[in-house]
Amino acid sequence: MSKLPREKGSILYCTTGILLQRMQNDPYLSKISHIILDEIHERDLDSEFLIIILKDLLKQRQDLKVILMSATLNAEQFSQYFGNCPMLNIPGFTFPVKEYLLEDVLEMIRYEPKFNRKNSQENMTPWKRHTKQGKKLMEKERERQEAMGCYLRTLEGSYSSQTIKTLWDIDEETIDLNLIFSLLRYICIKQGEGAVLVFLPGWEHISKLHKIINDDSMFNSSRYLIIPLHSLMPTVNQKAVFNRPPPGVRKIILATNIAETRVQEGICYHLYSKLTESQLQNYQLPEILRTRLETLCLRIKILKLGKIEVFLNKAMQPPDPKALELSINLLEKLNALDEKENLTPLGFHLAQLPLDPHTGKMILMGAIFSCLDPILTVAASLSFKDAFVIPLGKEEQADQKRKQIARNSKSDHLMLVQAFQWLGSCYEERLRSALLLGKFFITYHATAMADVLDNKRVWIILGAAPFRKKPTTSCTSVMMLANLKKQFTQYLHELQFLHCDDPKHKDFNRNSENQMLLKAVICAGLYPNVAKLQWRHNRNPHKSPKIPKVYTEDDGKVVLHPKSVNYMEFNFHSQWLVYYQKLRSSKVFLHDTTNVQPFSLLFFGGRITFGKDLSCSTVFVDKHIAFHCPPRVAHLVKELREELDKLLQHKANHPGVTCWDPSTKEGALLKAIVELITSEDPLQSVEHTRQDDDYDDDED
Repeated sequence: MSKLPREKGSILYCTTGILLQRMQNDPYLSKISHIILDEIHERDLDSEFLIIILKDLLKQRQDLKVILMSATLNAEQFSQYFGNCPMLNIPGFTFPVKEYLLEDVLEMIRYEPKFNRKNSQENMTPWKRHTKQGKKLMEKERERQEAMGCYLRTLEGSYSSQTIKTLWDIDEETIDLNLIFSLLRYICIKQGEGAVLVFLPGWEHISKLHKIINDDSMFNSSRYLIIPLHSLMPTVNQKAVFNRPPPGVRKIILATNIAETRVQEGICYHLYSKLTESQLQNYQLPEILRTRLETLCLRIKILKLGKIEVFLNKAMQPPDPKALELSINLLEKLNALDEKENLTPLGFHLAQLPLDPHTGKMILMGAIFSCLDPILTVAASLSFKDAFVIPLGKEEQADQKRKQIARNSKSDHLMLVQAFQWLGSCYEERLRSALLLGKFFITYHATAMADVLDNKRVWIILGAAPFRKKPTTSCTSVMMLANLKKQFTQYLHELQFLHCDDPKHKDFNRNSENQMLLKAVICAGLYPNVAKLQWRHNRNPHKSPKIPKVYTEDDGKVVLHPKSVNYMEFNFHSQWLVYYQKLRSSKVFLHDTTNVQPFSLLFFGGRITFGKDLSCSTVFVDKHIAFHCPPRVAHLVKELREELDKLLQHKANHPGVTCWDPSTKEGALLKAIVELITSEDPLQSVEHTRQDDDYDDDED
């Protein structure tokens, strides 16, 4: 509930983002006398951005008071940044926590690892030892051995020889689930009552450890309550962690950093050594040093704060110039900034949207090409999460169901559209029925979606319990995604690209069933995140086809994440993939991909140029994506692309609902482009040979 401010003074509670939006209309915050920023130790992008602005604003407004608050903060650093401003310490109460490090744990449980650093070095193939990555790993290992050798000598006499040997062998960078399980057994047998919270990196580790625990006869009893906790899990399951178990029952929670602790005295076991601890930073790196900066760059431009690099150099810890250059180059490729770093009309709209530039551009193109509703589903899923609930122990079955739902589209993003369409309609229908009956609640099983699409059977459980006001399990995700779609539609309506805020209006969805066009619009939003497939020659015709390798321009060889519907796929429609998320762990993984046709890249990719030979023309997209095509097709593409760029520029300057009347220039042009995108592609990708193909032909 919100109330208008009183004449004599009011307190406004708002997010940092809301305050930044307010500054677009009131850059001096003329009606505000005090600003209190809490939890500033988190160093997120919005807070970091606001702090830079406030430091400059304080020079203009001598009457403005700024208070920075945090329970865990490097206060001296902030004080120095604000001209040695005064610091106030308010003492609080903390619970005593006894801490143990890896060497202490190994001494307690006498654990011997099955996999260690020595194994990993011996298993490294000879060719890989001579690659740049292999040489870096070898050098890093030599440095570790030198430091660890010195450290272990200080432990002699305090720890057993077995512990010292294990500490030398163990790989601290690998998540050893057997070590965690052994420690759990030790705690449950040797320690007194109390819940156990295990922090793990992600769902895969949670799932595997959950299985290891449940397979053990000791934990497979009523004396233990094992609760996995992850953002992918239904909200109802997440709330179960707060319930106090019956007397004599120990609660064990397997969680990511979604969980927090320190509510009573206890014991903390760190599974890293004191040597590793000494190398850790005391405070978390600010987000400005570890994430992409495109959204921040757009905010700097729309608030007219000058050159991006000059502004960000005022930060307490300025970002790496190379990272900043990458973000600015990306915005230029998205046509959000021009070569002089000015906002383009498209960039102005993207800066107005509370979305990252990729999803922002995607929904704008979805509105222009009248395929809005499914594109909003993709954008909402990328901004939040999909509606899937992953059942523990049935991950492989869930992966197969996702492939079935994708219906050979070769697209994680269209799979989300198919899933949401069914979940959304089913949810609305069952909700109406439940409200009429007044005595049922609904849960959905994500692994059953494909059964519905195959016209088999629906796994919808109607429980004989009073209907709850709040839907349960994946219903919550469906509602949140639907709300996000509604918000996105309202943004587009405010920007005048739509004449109402109904995402399902027929005027906005005349092309929503055109799968090829949907892929092209997804490509428009995700470009330049492009990967190329390269098929490997199979010398034996009787063997199954080999899975193609995947390459990106920046990273070279990458791999598709096992959760992608394109994982282990070999039969693609073209050589090109676009993706949204790329993460580096043991390898560089593309988490979500869509297989797109060449015309999608030619019309919605970067700058195109042309080359010629005797029989055909070569068309280049940003110089590194190349296609062969007949000269007449190259000429047609050139003309249509030039006209499309002009039209998009006009639409950005003069927003409005798209006119599809073929007698108008706009309607005729867009109709011709849609027909080309939907047609068979007469283009062939130009092959490029990779130097490492001969070495890792059998490596996956």
